[in-house]
Amino acid sequence: MEVVQFSADATGNVQEERIFRGGIHEQIRDGLRYLENISTQHLEKQDDSFRVRGWVSYPIPALRETLVNAVYHRSYEGVYEPIKIYLYPDRMEVINYPGPVPGIQPEHLKPGASIPPVPARNRLIGEFLKELRLAEGRGTGLKKVFAVMNQNGSPEPRFGFDPDRTYFRAVLPAHPEYVAITALRDAAHLRALGKNKEAVNRVEEAWRFLPGSAMLSAELMRIYGENQNLQKAEDVFEAFKSEGSKSAYPYVLNTLVNVYVDQKQTEKAKALMKQLPTLLSSADAFDAAILARRLGNQKMAHNYFERAGDSVLSDVRALHEFAQTKIDIARNLWINRSGKDNYRRDTNRRLLMEARDLLERVIQMEAPPMRHAWAWRDLGRVLKWLKAPMGDVKNAYYRAIDLLPEEKRFQEELRHLDRT
Repeated sequence: MEVVQFSADATGNVQEERIFRGGIHEQIRDGLRYLENISTQHLEKQDDSFRVRGWVSYPIPALRETLVNAVYHRSYEGVYEPIKIYLYPDRMEVINYPGPVPGIQPEHLKPGASIPPVPARNRLIGEFLKELRLAEGRGTGLKKVFAVMNQNGSPEPRFGFDPDRTYFRAVLPAHPEYVAITALRDAAHLRALGKNKEAVNRVEEAWRFLPGSAMLSAELMRIYGENQNLQKAEDVFEAFKSEGSKSAYPYVLNTLVNVYVDQKQTEKAKALMKQLPTLLSSADAFDAAILARRLGNQKMAHNYFERAGDSVLSDVRALHEFAQTKIDIARNLWINRSGKDNYRRDTNRRLLMEARDLLERVIQMEAPPMRHAWAWRDLGRVLKWLKAPMGDVKNAYYRAIDLLPEEKRFQEELRHLDRT
């Protein structure tokens, strides 16, 4: 049994080649172990539930059935030709020789079809595989492959042979998101080598194959945004709208908003944010909050932070940004206050107290020194506005300066406190 892994570039060079020898059961065992090790698993917890959504690049039951089928139905007479397993970035091909016995037609290999009761080529091999509980011998193998691929969210497998029946080929397409992840990893590797053009080509090639991939669409929009090609970024977004899933739409939309913001297309960014759906995942709501802050809309940012729910409490950046949003809204209320506007004063104080609580939580969490330094500085400002004891205010600034002594603003604000 031979396993050959091909590279993703245009050359199609062989990256790795493995040969498994020994008895049939040893080849199956070692081949499956190798293929299982390269099958990537992805798990994602669903918001507001205990359910977990997951997928694998190649479902293990499909790998097992396909490999056992090749061992079962290959020929063991005449010229020895090993089973070949070709691994491409987007698929796996398992080839055995020769093709199927007479009576098997291409239409029997389609989804929902049944295999006719033709004589088995290797009855003794089949009995041996059944003893190992690797085969049933009832023509159910292909149905099982179709079923598990569908359950995993993978494209349909394909089975076929040439007119002369010299070979039989099973093609298992990789899960679309695995194809996307592989392309992004390849692109990152190429960029690290200074091959930026090749990196862009790798992402573009994968996106043309999977225009509904949220990860590829988002990455390609970022690339086009960096190159100031907004029209191409918008084209990618429109393609995703027609091909991609609704659940990933907010993520891709937020990415294009971010591109607009980076390119100073503020009005386009604001208009696009209005298209965000009402129901958002915690991650999408957090991203929207950050973008709203960048666009200067603190009230909208506050709304999205609240919609992100309890997940904000476990994310140090989210907590800090949420606290800063409350500070900005409180300052605006104070600046625009009138002499007898008790409502604004009460709201201002409530927002500052909430910001204080969030900042105190931030400085207790694990974070880089710079994050803690700015959190201490923000806490100092809030304590000052809340008319806390001046010793507490200065202590917050001292902690900020200890963590980030090169930041001149901390020292200037502390000196201003001394003068007042």
